Amino acid sequence: MLLHFDSQGYVYNFDLSGKEFPRPDGGTTSWREMNQITWEATNNVNGTVTASYRPTLKGDSLTSVMKATAPMAETLSRRLSGAVSQEDPDSSARGGQLKWKARRR
Repeated sequence: MLLHFDSQGYVYNFDLSGKEFPRPDGGTTSWREMNQITWEATNNVNGTVTASYRPTLKGDSLTSVMKATAPMAETLSRRLSGAVSQEDPDSSARGGQLKWKARRR
């Protein structure tokens, strides 16, 4: 089943097979299902891992652990300019759609 990621116009499709899919920035992403409530995503640029994500959905709460490497980590730090919680109790999984939000602390 093909899934769709859309975050403020940054859009790509993927599935949970672990296969690499193109991202709009020229990199690739691969996603896989770890268990019934946890997925794992890995983003690459020119064969180098730039970020990994592990979102976990429990009830209506989505928690995501992210690891980023330079220059991705530096870019995120500049954009976010402060602590961000990726745990959002307002996240929704209704209708098969996940809505992710970052909240500044």
